[in-house]
Amino acid sequence: AEMALLGDRLSVGRLSATDLARVRLTRPGDTDGTADTVAAEVTRRLWGAAYAELRDAAPEGRDDTETARAWSAAVALVLPPEPHPVLADARYAGEAFRDAVRRVAGHLLAAEAGAEGVRASAAELADTLRTGLGLAPRWTVPATGPTAGEAAPGRPALQSRPG
Repeated sequence: AEMALLGDRLSVGRLSATDLARVRLTRPGDTDGTADTVAAEVTRRLWGAAYAELRDAAPEGRDDTETARAWSAAVALVLPPEPHPVLADARYAGEAFRDAVRRVAGHLLAAEAGAEGVRASAAELADTLRTGLGLAPRWTVPATGPTAGEAAPGRPALQSRPG
């Protein structure tokens, strides 16, 4: 069997099972959303497995609440903000994305509770990993930056006052 990919003919046998699934999930014609539903469920399962790996490898003395907080923080630092649940978005379900989130969460868990500079170093690690993933830098406001209603040139005004 062959398929057309960007105008080129490609033997289906030359694609890995994962790549073939990606092609099939993104092809036009899925009018009832079945492919999107399947992709979201598979993506959630991949992220669930990644979280389970982190939880199982958490340093001794770290409870499930601390692990969940570190995971949530890592997801927010590494993955782009989306108007839908990002952990159901197949675009960000690849091993490199999951590894980046695990690394940032592991960094947060490895630090002593309340250690100074951990959040900043986790953000720096996430920024480095985001660059490697081809993601845009996180949008941050400098400490002396604009407040609600004000906007720096080329930047939108904040929705609420910081802090």
